[in-house]
Amino acid sequence: MVQLLLNADADLRGNGHMQYKRALQLASNNGHNAVRRLIEAHYKSGVVGVQC
Repeated sequence: MVQLLLNADADLRGNGHMQYKRALQLASNNGHNAVRRLIEAHYKSGVVGVQC
């Protein structure tokens, strides 16, 4: 599901990068380490999506 959202240009950079920070926090707090790595890799790749 996360990959689907990222492929659909989910914006991790909007609102002062709070979406990114919140996504990492939620993934970490719930033990979804693979999701956290996926989000980090997408964020670091510099792909810019549309704001959701």
